[in-house]
Amino acid sequence: LGLLFGIAGAGGAAVHAAFDLSNNLHPPATPFSYPSPVDPRGFLTFVAAGMAILLFSGLIISSGLLARGLGYLGWVSGGLLIALYLAYLIILNATNPIVLFLIFASGVLQPLWYLWAGWRFWRGKI
Repeated sequence: LGLLFGIAGAGGAAVHAAFDLSNNLHPPATPFSYPSPVDPRGFLTFVAAGMAILLFSGLIISSGLLARGLGYLGWVSGGLLIALYLAYLIILNATNPIVLFLIFASGVLQPLWYLWAGWRFWRGKI
């Protein structure tokens, strides 16, 4: 289930980014003010990816094969991704202090989680 959420999150983020990039490089003839029709407000980008991290972190903690701290960090970073989606959905202002905090916090913790997990797998510590 975590793998399916991860694939959905990565695919949604890629399509969302491609939509934004294509519209920035070649703006449409008539401007529009609606979100990406494929990934509105980043549902796949943030919620699906956050769910994947939460599920994998639960497995990390329950299995005992990796450091429990990695699982706890994953719970925090996955929760922040879902909170960021909710903030985008409710607040609708990317310069709001709450949104900026969530962007910064998830932007720091998410890469740390991926680097820590990758380091453990690369070193064969499982």
